[in-house]
Amino acid sequence: MPSLNLTTVDWDTPTKVHIINTGDITLGVMHKYEDDCINFFDAKEIPAHKEVHKILAGIKDHCIKDWISVKCEALLALSFEDFMSEFCTNYLEEDWESTMCHELLTMTQGNQSFWAFAVALQAKNSLLINTPLYLQKDKLRHQIKARINAKLAKKCDTAKLNKITDFKKWMADIQSLDDRICSKRLKLELAMKNSCDSSRCNNPVNEPSHHANTTTAPSSTAIASNTTTSSSTVRYAPCLTELQCQLLADNEGCFKCRSLIQRLSE
Repeated sequence: MPSLNLTTVDWDTPTKVHIINTGDITLGVMHKYEDDCINFFDAKEIPAHKEVHKILAGIKDHCIKDWISVKCEALLALSFEDFMSEFCTNYLEEDWESTMCHELLTMTQGNQSFWAFAVALQAKNSLLINTPLYLQKDKLRHQIKARINAKLAKKCDTAKLNKITDFKKWMADIQSLDDRICSKRLKLELAMKNSCDSSRCNNPVNEPSHHANTTTAPSSTAIASNTTTSSSTVRYAPCLTELQCQLLADNEGCFKCRSLIQRLSE
């Protein structure tokens, strides 16, 4: 069960020491704290042998302060990198690397844009830096390609983007393909919606009856008349237009129930 008492990192300016408040430390918070500390060291030009000493005063969590008090001499002798390794070992959940790696490997593009998906995946991967599970560029590229939408993956294969060796250009070209797919889909959806609106205008729903209900049993003649009238006023769904057929085919819609059309016309 996720903790409801998560800690935060406060940092006013690059020249001020960072504050870790009381609460449970997540991997994201730990990663942010490490980056902010490095920026602090650069801004203040702090020598490497004094880095750990300069940041300990900013840790306000009582449990962590107790840990520092017990191991103060040993911690002060560590480099900042080794200190962060000890910090993570003691205050992150056990096997956090495996948990984070599993989350990364199961990420998919889904309904979001390619760029949003790729940025989120790379951000997750950055949390695994300095661990054996961190994905280097070649593995990261393979993971991104494997988890994008099937239609986009097929477009990439057709465009032979696998031949592009530069990672940034490869990403930019995939984004360009994804933008075209999204643009085409939006145009088709708009055309579909306009077509549905037009169909509703041309096939209006019958006006409700304003006649009062009666308790008199209808005669056989009236029943026959109503049956004839009902059968003569049965309305059927309009035929699919070419645009509607194309949108259903492109998005795995159902030609029988027209589920995609119904969703768009709501």
